Amino acid sequence: MSNKSTVLEAKAYFAEIWKLFNEQKEYDKQTAMERKEYEKKAAEDIKELRASLKATDLKFNGHWGKLMETLVEGDLVKLLKQKGIQVDRTATNILKKHGEQQFEFDILAFNGEEIVVVEVKTTLDIKELNYFIKKLNRVTDFMPEFKGKKVYGAVAYLKANQSSDKRAEKEGLFVIRATGSSSSIVNKQSFKPKAFTKL
Repeated sequence: MSNKSTVLEAKAYFAEIWKLFNEQKEYDKQTAMERKEYEKKAAEDIKELRASLKATDLKFNGHWGKLMETLVEGDLVKLLKQKGIQVDRTATNILKKHGEQQFEFDILAFNGEEIVVVEVKTTLDIKELNYFIKKLNRVTDFMPEFKGKKVYGAVAYLKANQSSDKRAEKEGLFVIRATGSSSSIVNKQSFKPKAFTKL
């Protein structure tokens, strides 16, 4: 075999290798583009799914919260009477503004001299408890008609995390646990509620 034919064969071989290399490069480029499109579509689908799940969760929790409030409110007059607080009237979902701030109060139970503000949670935790205590300390800012009255607090829950129920009792709140189709105050026998306003 002559040197000339060897060179020609080598050129043909390298040309084929180069062609295969370019084809592979194009294939990789196409695959990368397809993968990028797939990842983009997958990210959009996940975002959409999360939004859908969040909306479903909010709807479910909203309905569940309303059910909890109804359950607690139905037993509240009887439960507070057992603790020496006569209730003339109850109200639910009261939205009040003070300046730029806005608070919602789940249930109010009151008579001429006392008001019990009840926060209803399917799951009670320390963060929610601290926020509620902040609201309790400012009840008369949002509802000046209760100035000079005794304001008590209560938390009602289905489940308590982080020993938040025990912490609530230490803070002077009535602790109401919803169980099945009823609810009960689970404070110790010796419990004395804290009044959150000065007389």
